[in-house]
Amino acid sequence: MIRLNRIGIGCLALALACVLAACAKTPQVASSAPAAPGESTASGETVQSAPSATESAGTWVFDVETRVWENEARDEDGTLLASVRYEYPVLTAHGSAVDPPPADAELPPMMRLACEEFNSRFAEADFERDFRGIAADALEDYDVRKTAGAEFLPFEEQTGVLSVYSTPEFVSVAGSDSIYLGGVHPFSQPRGVNFDLAAGEFVAFSDLTDDYDSLSALLREAVRGQIWAEGNMEDYYDSVFWSPELLANAVATFTEYGADIVFYEEAIAPRHMGRPSFRVGYEKFSALLNERGRRLLALPEETLVLGDFFEAQELWNYFDLTTMPCDTEGAFAGPDGEAYHLVTYRGLQTLDDLRALLERRFTDELIDGQLLPLAEGHYAEIGGRLCARLGDRGTNITRGEAAYEVELEEGGGKVIATVEVLDPDAAPAPGQEAGAHGFPVVGYVTIEYPFTRTENGARFSYFESIR
Repeated sequence: MIRLNRIGIGCLALALACVLAACAKTPQVASSAPAAPGESTASGETVQSAPSATESAGTWVFDVETRVWENEARDEDGTLLASVRYEYPVLTAHGSAVDPPPADAELPPMMRLACEEFNSRFAEADFERDFRGIAADALEDYDVRKTAGAEFLPFEEQTGVLSVYSTPEFVSVAGSDSIYLGGVHPFSQPRGVNFDLAAGEFVAFSDLTDDYDSLSALLREAVRGQIWAEGNMEDYYDSVFWSPELLANAVATFTEYGADIVFYEEAIAPRHMGRPSFRVGYEKFSALLNERGRRLLALPEETLVLGDFFEAQELWNYFDLTTMPCDTEGAFAGPDGEAYHLVTYRGLQTLDDLRALLERRFTDELIDGQLLPLAEGHYAEIGGRLCARLGDRGTNITRGEAAYEVELEEGGGKVIATVEVLDPDAAPAPGQEAGAHGFPVVGYVTIEYPFTRTENGARFSYFESIR
């Protein structure tokens, strides 16, 4: 027989706060700095919205609390069979203590529905059901091992909230789950939810872009690039470097700095590697966000400009350095008699599609004066499809890493790149800084990229390759 002992349900520190004018349609959530990966967040302060015509009606606020549901089960002989500790977020809404609504005011329906939807993911009835299932399995395992004279280890499950991040209309919660159910060893997995406060619904990464194929490809390459940079490729499974389904084995949440991508245990590497995690800065993928994504993540203007710059840099490099991704299985005879392959980048079908993409980031003068001349003998439309002739020129080994800053002006501004200058013919002297490939850094060069703002973001009137 199992004896169940309810240990308690507690309420921990506030993790974020948000405010909502009583008559407003869109919630305003105060930003809260996220904890570093692996640390809990604690906030505490409710931030007031700007004064408005509805201010006299008072202000409603959202809070996210971290609560704990825990329990244990013992055999009638007193042996601990199973224990669980579920730490989970709860979205609540109430009147502001600073600017309270009238005593008889009702909670705006949108806020009530948002709370109900968010909290439905973390129902205590589900915790109870899961716990009873774990306890029953533990009792069965205990009886078998007791009869066989074998050692029994109590079953255990623990979930934790690692970080909570918010913007005016968005909440992202990262967590973890550690489970032991009688196997050889326990296992753990990442958890995460992303929630649109305005719409009152959970969202996935694919909801934040109109081109998920391109965004997922970018994120996959960012993960692979970080693995290459760490120099420990041999610690990962080979599928990491070719599988188009890589992100299906990961959980993505958001922080102040970007997207955190955490993989399931043993999904891309042996168990000793734990749950590999990677952070991709917003500037690397913000150009692919749709209107909803930009609104929910509420990124600073400088970050959006950098995202446009890196998209422009990628496009420029496909003319100056290398070739767009292609289907290399088949080949077509080009206008010059050389072999061309179908372009598989960003859904581009024709030369007109290519030009339309370039016009998002470059002026007509740059396109006609520099990019299109480079395209000759490189890209062609064959049978109504955009094709490319493979070829790379290699990078400039006298250039190293670059740092970027954005200067905003009325209607535009400029991106300033400060790039290391390397000496490939020398070895670093004692104490001298070493750059890429171990070459010594002998100076720096500054490149300015002026742009104007359009409905599609930053459009550059000057560009050149960093390397």
